[in-house]
Amino acid sequence: MTLKKAAGAVGSALLYFGIYFAWQFVVGFWVGLAYEAYALAVYGTSADIQTMLADFSLKYAVHMTLVSNVLALITFAVLFRMRKRKLRDEVRLTKLSPAICGICILFGAAMNIFVMVVISSVPFPEAWWDQYNSMASAIPGTAAWISVLSTVIAAPIVEEIVLRGLFYGRLKRGMPMFAAMLISSWIFGLIHGAVIWVIYAALLGMLIAWIYEKYRSLTAAILFHFGFNLCGFALGYFESLSPVLIILSAVVSVGLFAYIQFSAPGKIEFTVPEEDKATVIGGDGEN
Repeated sequence: MTLKKAAGAVGSALLYFGIYFAWQFVVGFWVGLAYEAYALAVYGTSADIQTMLADFSLKYAVHMTLVSNVLALITFAVLFRMRKRKLRDEVRLTKLSPAICGICILFGAAMNIFVMVVISSVPFPEAWWDQYNSMASAIPGTAAWISVLSTVIAAPIVEEIVLRGLFYGRLKRGMPMFAAMLISSWIFGLIHGAVIWVIYAALLGMLIAWIYEKYRSLTAAILFHFGFNLCGFALGYFESLSPVLIILSAVVSVGLFAYIQFSAPGKIEFTVPEEDKATVIGGDGEN
């Protein structure tokens, strides 16, 4: 690994992440500006506009995320089309067998329950829990169809394309795979905002990168992410979980982890591989 190669890989990765982050900023900025103008016109300067803006941004965070994710995805599709390359080939969005698709979704759903139980038992500072609960409470309050579109469908697709397919994919061209996994996973954690979310999203990012490499397909990562978020969305409507479900989620999580580890031939490299060959597992090899 040369310094020039590493610098080039990091620069390329940051470019793609910068486009994704830019849309997050642009959408948030213009929506906030529009709301501030509306609030001033309706309530006048005597109102606490900043507090109103903060409440509005939290309430409609899911909506703004959906819009920015769609715009980012369109931007990437256009960029690759201009370069006469296919985005799906670049990020290894390959076909998988129905059985593997089901395994990835089930693994993600089981891990959601398992992770939530583990996280809730950790003695984090009260301020961290207040921040987490404040942000998490905005999701169930959003219209169900918006939450499904943004959190369950758009987020897994766009975040995996950006963070695993493009960002991580570029990083590992200039540094050891494991180092690229660590960096991309913590970036994945940081974009989730609340400290508790950052911590468990970063650890989850390592698991998703592992799945991506084991099956050498971004489809596997997206389906795992989809299962995780779908389960989280569904459980938002329940006040508590039964002990049987918690135990079952732990057993399924451990069992599927072991199954994927020993059945999927992909390997985690600790050095920069000489070649980066795509291998489709469980599919017909066509994109």
